[in-house]
Amino acid sequence: MARQTSRKSGLQSAGRKGASTRHGATAAPATRKVAGAFGRERGVVAMRRAAPPRMASVNPATGETLGQFDMLTAHQVDQRLDHAVAAFGTYRRSAFADRARWMQRAAEILETKQDQYARMMTLEMGKPIGAAVEEILKCALGCRYHEGFV
Repeated sequence: MARQTSRKSGLQSAGRKGASTRHGATAAPATRKVAGAFGRERGVVAMRRAAPPRMASVNPATGETLGQFDMLTAHQVDQRLDHAVAAFGTYRRSAFADRARWMQRAAEILETKQDQYARMMTLEMGKPIGAAVEEILKCALGCRYHEGFV
């Protein structure tokens, strides 16, 4: 069976409907044929959108599924990228004092919620809790360092 690689995501699928990716998402068709009232009257089969594929967050140590999330469509990704480009246009014209305040606030959030974030990193990535806390504090330190340069 031929393997196909998605140009945007880089994920491979086995080329069959319902194939699972490494994150547990199923490659379902975007639409499916469904006979509806309109379709029966007109002698055609109506098209309805299938549910979006889902991605599972799995604890690597236990294999337990922690949660499932709808994957974004290409259109939704494009919308978010357009929004990010527009937001950057506003950000680049903001005052340095504002940028420094935002970096300081990011550092405060990381430090305040370090236990919550460390637990999430441990569950989702298998990172030892001590290493997770260190990484969060390193990120907070990076925010504080860069608050003087933004």
